[in-house]
Amino acid sequence: MAQSAWLITSRSGQAPTTNQHLAVAGALHDLNNVLLIMAANTSLAARHLPVEHPVHRHMWQAGVAVSQAALLAQQMRDALP
Repeated sequence: MAQSAWLITSRSGQAPTTNQHLAVAGALHDLNNVLLIMAANTSLAARHLPVEHPVHRHMWQAGVAVSQAALLAQQMRDALP
């Protein structure tokens, strides 16, 4: 994602303000923190379940999804000016 994504204008036709950029960066930071907690908890749960347990696969799939979401959040944060 390039910085050109931030050329999108608001409803008023104005470019996003610095305050809006800071708010987005803060929200992405908070999202990343939540995702890290989710990743730790799903990993911990999966490690304590026997591999043959029917929930084990779902826990690992949830962990993969959380990792992908964290990567997306990082890409969005990196795209901020």
